[in-house]
Amino acid sequence: MKKKLISKTYVRDVEKFNLKILRIDDKFVCVKQILSTKLPFITSTGLKLIDNNYQIVEILPQDKNYAMRVFVDDKKQIIQRYFDVTKQNSIDADTNIPFYLDLYLDVIIEGSNIKVLDEAELVAAYKNNQISKDDYDLAISTKEQLLKELKSSENDLLNFNFSKYLFD
Repeated sequence: MKKKLISKTYVRDVEKFNLKILRIDDKFVCVKQILSTKLPFITSTGLKLIDNNYQIVEILPQDKNYAMRVFVDDKKQIIQRYFDVTKQNSIDADTNIPFYLDLYLDVIIEGSNIKVLDEAELVAAYKNNQISKDDYDLAISTKEQLLKELKSSENDLLNFNFSKYLFD
């Protein structure tokens, strides 16, 4: 299980970016505006998620076992919503930066398509004793609940108006 500080996720090839981290009600919101990147980040399906003037919004609800990342293009249009199933979302004591403990499973939304990713990675982590049976069960139950909420459009984060926090 990896601890991921939201100020450092998805900026590996990014040379310069603006960052703001906010606490809004029971959520941590991080917005990264990509100013320059060595290379655009393009998925295996050809979807460009990161490039100059794109933005990444990460939302960590404190009372849920997932985090949502929204990739936004240079016209402020949503490209993809990406949910990480998590064991915990909190604030790092040393850096005072929000973090999540990643439980391997991911759910993505592209347009009207919903896909689950990395189920084999979750199983391998459990079999290799990287996570406990309780962590495994938490990941599966969180995924099932998240899929139910996403398919019925009842997920709180789907309805969260993050656009007002984007950089101009």
